[in-house]
Amino acid sequence: MSAASQVRTAGPWVHRDVHARGVSFHVVVAGDKPGRPTVFLLHDFPLNWWSWREQIKALSDGGFRVIAMDLRGMGGSDLQPDSVELLDLAEDVVAVANATGTPSYTLVGAGIGGAVAWTVAHLAPAELRSVVTFAAPHPLSRVGRGSSDVTRVPLSRKRKLRSGSLVESMLTSWCGPSHANHMSGLAEQYASPLRRVFAANAALEVEQATKKPSSASKKVLEGRVEVPVWSVRGMRDGHVPPSSYADDSTLSGQVVSHVELAESGHFPNEEEPEAVSQILLDHLATTYPDREGTRSQG
Repeated sequence: MSAASQVRTAGPWVHRDVHARGVSFHVVVAGDKPGRPTVFLLHDFPLNWWSWREQIKALSDGGFRVIAMDLRGMGGSDLQPDSVELLDLAEDVVAVANATGTPSYTLVGAGIGGAVAWTVAHLAPAELRSVVTFAAPHPLSRVGRGSSDVTRVPLSRKRKLRSGSLVESMLTSWCGPSHANHMSGLAEQYASPLRRVFAANAALEVEQATKKPSSASKKVLEGRVEVPVWSVRGMRDGHVPPSSYADDSTLSGQVVSHVELAESGHFPNEEEPEAVSQILLDHLATTYPDREGTRSQG
């Protein structure tokens, strides 16, 4: 199967290309009916929108309009020719929301997508109803801290990312031990799009932007978050240590609600999709209390 066909997998959704800020973004839309609240989904590294496939269906069935977006340089979105910074990625989300006619939304991000979601919360709070992050402490909390990277040699990472070996290593070592076989089986789905020309370089630029915010990004992140934040973490995360979440409330100026999944690692939406869907539906029921169809499906 080609990289393009793996990115544009068929399902109860439609694929669209949205042009914003001079970039073509690949998005997947479901439940696009008038009057529905919108939920934006941002993926982790080295994944793409497909990691949200189970949640897309659950949320659209629950009465929401869902938009899952490939970050620039990843999935089916354009590969940026130069380096990128976290602030750029946040501004991309705001621009895509505007381009899709979405004045207000709940923003959900996993891993690097969570770092972007935090940044949007600082940058454009008036557009957000709430933020939910998975395996994503506040971006400033990880500045200067070590993390359990599979390899720290940039050229080696590019080669291994292109070959697919780094993808499988990340998926199986960062997830909860009981989910390793399942995650290994997904490796080719996520490795294939990264074999596009320059795709590995572009994806690594995006990853680095979320780990090492520029001075401009840091300035935005030093402001106060004015929207509710739920932070979900897997207790078996092999990549982000629990200590990384300690300063979330202090750094954001917001009381952050923490939710823990005992058996999940770094990829909860892949490892425990039903639990993650339920967490999101429960959160959305409190965010949109008057909406029919937002109640728990448990």
